[in-house]
Amino acid sequence: MSQPNIVIIKILQNLFNCHIRLLLPTIKKFNQISKKWNKEILPKLQVQFKYKDLSVYDCSGVLYLCRKYNIGHKVNGVSMAFDMKTFDEYEDDVQSLEVTNSQALLFGAYPNLKKIRVFSSWLDTFDEDAIDELIQYDVSLEVGSSKRNYLEKWDSWRLFTSLTLYNQNLELSPEPIESPPITIRLRKLKLCETNISSDSNLIELLLTHSPLLEILEFNNSNIPIKQVVESLTHQNLPNLKKFKLENYQEMEFTDILRLLNSIHCTDVKLKLGDLEAESPQNVFNSTINNQSIKKFYFQPIRFTQHNTELSFFNIWKDKSQLEFITITENKGYILKNTDILPNLKTLKFKPERHSRDYFIYFKELKQLIETTCPNIIKFMSNHFYCADLILLLKENYPKLREITVYGIIENNYSITDLITAIKFNTHLKKLLTPAINIPNETYNSYPILCEILKQNHTLETVLLPFDYTYETNIEKELDDTLSHNTTIKQVIQCSRPQIEPPIRNLINKYLIEWY
Repeated sequence: MSQPNIVIIKILQNLFNCHIRLLLPTIKKFNQISKKWNKEILPKLQVQFKYKDLSVYDCSGVLYLCRKYNIGHKVNGVSMAFDMKTFDEYEDDVQSLEVTNSQALLFGAYPNLKKIRVFSSWLDTFDEDAIDELIQYDVSLEVGSSKRNYLEKWDSWRLFTSLTLYNQNLELSPEPIESPPITIRLRKLKLCETNISSDSNLIELLLTHSPLLEILEFNNSNIPIKQVVESLTHQNLPNLKKFKLENYQEMEFTDILRLLNSIHCTDVKLKLGDLEAESPQNVFNSTINNQSIKKFYFQPIRFTQHNTELSFFNIWKDKSQLEFITITENKGYILKNTDILPNLKTLKFKPERHSRDYFIYFKELKQLIETTCPNIIKFMSNHFYCADLILLLKENYPKLREITVYGIIENNYSITDLITAIKFNTHLKKLLTPAINIPNETYNSYPILCEILKQNHTLETVLLPFDYTYETNIEKELDDTLSHNTTIKQVIQCSRPQIEPPIRNLINKYLIEWY
């Protein structure tokens, strides 16, 4: 049965964007077989790839064929420092650049350029002429360690759409600072281990004049916390989607409570040190009522003046809007929870202590899935006993589509039982198990993978916790397995040995991402 052109175009477009190396041999083959391809198929394709994904030779070949057959294409991730000789003939194709110096660069030579990513060791990278030239582009700046910076040049700030600062010392100029521009283009601001003087109003100024801000992160930075809270409480940031605060200074519980009740953001992560509170009664009588937060990181909260531990989960008034939660230590509060979480899709356990008291067990997880969290699609855990994983797989929950266990702990089980449980699960689409503790035993993933995929035709992505050891006799079995399994799309290795050419040929033959 012949397929309409629109279907062929869609298939080819997805194929080439995932496996750009296939573009060269495929076009060379089919444009010689059918002239109709050259007229009706190839000109309607839109190919997008990163320069770093290809060798210089392949990149030149891809660009040549795209031009020859009028294939729509975009090239991203070109480094000005090393790669531009390759693109002397292809200036029109470059859409994004990565540079280390903004001065004396002829950006105008690339008429379709849209994004520029700048890596620098100092903040005042741009002079006025550069700003006027670059304001038309989407400019992100990443600044590494440097000496103290005075921020009197507000003109520079209007240039950035994304700004990431590492190990910076920021303070206002000794001179009175003039009003910043009415609007700063920042969509992302990330401060990592950066110090801002306590008497600075930099955070307030930035947030006041950045209405487009989508991502705001403070990672282990010494910043005026009260100013952050005040700014986020009173400023209207309608586009804010992600907020992260990792800070181990002592802070007042009332400030954090006010922040959580007022912030309009879907993804919030707080990693905090001890908090100050007047009394345990004031803490437990508090309430968090925020309908905008859908993803939250629940950690135990401890207090300096009294021996009290709390999770924000305990005082969260309405949990029905939560879609993704991470639990770090005390699992008891979610197990004792009687509220239904109807919209919870992802449940992640990330115990910060390697202790059995903090692990989640199958019996507890079964209770959550069957009672309070009936719509879970994805389960993730740092540690999970293998016997519990086998039971979870055997339960074959219809809505549970993804399981990720970063460390499987061995406890009286057999590999055969684990393989069997994976084989006969008929709902799981993604299984990631990077590591397993099996003393003095080694297993080869190739025959295990074949055994699983011969039976299981629902898995699309799999990572098995064993090494892949190449043996010549595996080629035929793997070929036969993949020829009868059209579902598997990704195979991820827990280690990164070189993939042997015969295996690479099979991967390309069946269009599987294998890495």
